[in-house]
Amino acid sequence: MYHRVLPDDLIKKDLDIGMAVSSSNFEKQIKVLKSKYKIVSMNEFNENLKKKKKQFMIAITFDDGYNDNLRYALPILEKFEVPATIYITTRFLNDNVWMWWYELKDEIQNKSTLNFEFENLKYNFILKSFKQKNLAFKNLRKLFLDLTSDRQIKLLEIITGNKKRKNYSEICLNREELKNLDMHPLITIGSHSHNHLNLSILENENLIYEINKSTEILESLLNHKIKHFSYPYGQNYQVSKREYNTIADLNFDTAVTTQVHPIRDYSPFLLPRIYVGNNTCDRTLINHLSGFYNLVNKLF
Repeated sequence: MYHRVLPDDLIKKDLDIGMAVSSSNFEKQIKVLKSKYKIVSMNEFNENLKKKKKQFMIAITFDDGYNDNLRYALPILEKFEVPATIYITTRFLNDNVWMWWYELKDEIQNKSTLNFEFENLKYNFILKSFKQKNLAFKNLRKLFLDLTSDRQIKLLEIITGNKKRKNYSEICLNREELKNLDMHPLITIGSHSHNHLNLSILENENLIYEINKSTEILESLLNHKIKHFSYPYGQNYQVSKREYNTIADLNFDTAVTTQVHPIRDYSPFLLPRIYVGNNTCDRTLINHLSGFYNLVNKLF
C-alpha cells in the first residue's frame, strides 16, 4: 500500500506524515519485488484467489489519488512493467480540496503550544520538540478519524483560528490526468469513497452515499464500471461486517484494507495490505511478505 511518490529533493513536502516514498526508494522497492515475486493487476490477483492457485502473487496499490502517482510513480512502474491500482477519493478531483492531515501537520509544525476546546473537551499540547509534535499529531489524528466532514472542518477552524481552508488541489490528480491514467495498460482505477471518511461511524444512508457518489463520478468520467474499492483508513475497527456486506451488495469485485494478515480463507472484500513508507527497507518488505512479522506478533 502506497500513497505518494516524490523526488528525493521534494520528500520534505510530505511533512513527515509518512505518506510519501522517495523516487529512489520506490524504484529500489519495485526492483526488489519484481525480482522475487510475480506482480499482477488487482483483477489477476483476484482471479488467482478465486481459482485457488498456489502461485504467490502480489499487487501494488495507491490510495487517495495524488498527481505524483502519474508524474513520478508511473515512469518507474513502466520501467519495470509493473501494474498498479490507484484508488481515488473523488472529492479530491474538485478545484478546491481541503485535507485535514496536511493542514493539521502544518499547523503543529509552526506552533510551540496548541490549546483549544472542542465539543466541551479541552486539549492542551506542548510542541517544542519533534517528539511532542509527532505525538500531538497522532493523538489529534485519532480524533479526526471519528468525525464527519462538517465536524472535521469545525475542528480545523478551531485549531487554526481560520474559517478558510487551505487548498491542496495542486497535489491531487485532476480529471484529465485521471482519464490519462485510466487509459494506461498498467493502471487500474478503483474507488476510495467520496470524502475519505471513516465509514464505520456513518449512518447507513451516508455510508451508501459515500460509496455510490464516488463510483458515479468515476464511472461517468471514465465510461466503465469500477470494480475495486479501498476502505478509507481500513483497520479492523473501521471495517466491520456492515461495511463488508455493503461493498459486496454493491457489486464490487474486491475491497482492500490496511490490515496485515495471511490470506487463508478467500475474502474478496477484506484483502490485507502491507503499508510501505519512505523508511521501509528491502528486508522489511520481504519479511512482511514471508509472514515473518505475523509469526512474531503471534508469538509475542
